Amino acid sequence: MIGNRVELRKASLADLEESTRAVAQNLDRLRPFLHWARRPWSPAIQEKFLSEVDQLWGNSKAYHFAIRKEGVWVGAISVHSICASERRCELGFWLTAEAEGQGLMRETVRLLESELCRVGYTRIILRAFEENQRSISVAQALGYRGAQTAELQPGRERQVFFEKII
Repeated sequence: MIGNRVELRKASLADLEESTRAVAQNLDRLRPFLHWARRPWSPAIQEKFLSEVDQLWGNSKAYHFAIRKEGVWVGAISVHSICASERRCELGFWLTAEAEGQGLMRETVRLLESELCRVGYTRIILRAFEENQRSISVAQALGYRGAQTAELQPGRERQVFFEKII
């Protein structure tokens, strides 16, 4: 999928070097907001993840995309928590520090929303930790509504859920 400034491609082992470097450089700032960033991480774990993308894709369990700007890997977006019978899914995303603040994620989400609508999805959910104002801003800017807050660990972690009917 190609937008004005971003290109989304199925994540693959071809992304290993760039994505590994980006994760390593951004892991500390991502850790408060992404569950996978809190677990032990290594280049081998990144390689294993990328090697499993085809299987997840083939089983319609998840769709993982690399986000590129001018050919450079700048982030990732995934379609997951898929419920085909209800035509709904959830999006998860992140950008490198250098790519933030340029409106790239809003463009990326719009691009993916169009494709999801084309293939029959009608409901998209975004969730973010309460402290993750960048992700919350993306959801609000794109018209996601019905923010609900859920406490994941009593007194420690709260996530905000947004939904959009497309």
